[in-house]
Amino acid sequence: MPHATVAELGPLVDLLVEVGLAPSKSGARRTVKEGGAYVNNVKVVDGEVAPSAGELLHGRWLVLRRGKKNLAAVELVPAGWSSPRHSAAGPSRSPSVEAAASVSATGTQGEGGSSAEAVRTPTTTG
Repeated sequence: MPHATVAELGPLVDLLVEVGLAPSKSGARRTVKEGGAYVNNVKVVDGEVAPSAGELLHGRWLVLRRGKKNLAAVELVPAGWSSPRHSAAGPSRSPSVEAAASVSATGTQGEGGSSAEAVRTPTTTG
């Protein structure tokens, strides 16, 4: 799903262009005028109005839709904050994911881990 990270919520037409749901502001205005723009599955009637903070899902997300099948997400990340999804170090992984990623083809984990069976043996039924 297309995704954009913004520091502040601007007019809906700007958000539609930023996430790639409209090729231009005039295209975004046309989509709103024709009744094909939605914020969090609610039809929008004025594209020049910025979504309010009360419309954010979980305090930071908006789901934008153009027509029936074109969806995109907007993440509000206030200035000075970093998005956990797109930090410079990349997405963080939990220790259990790190351990699973370090299992080699021979079935052993990386340093300090216990051995694990990596290859499944087929069972026969007779």
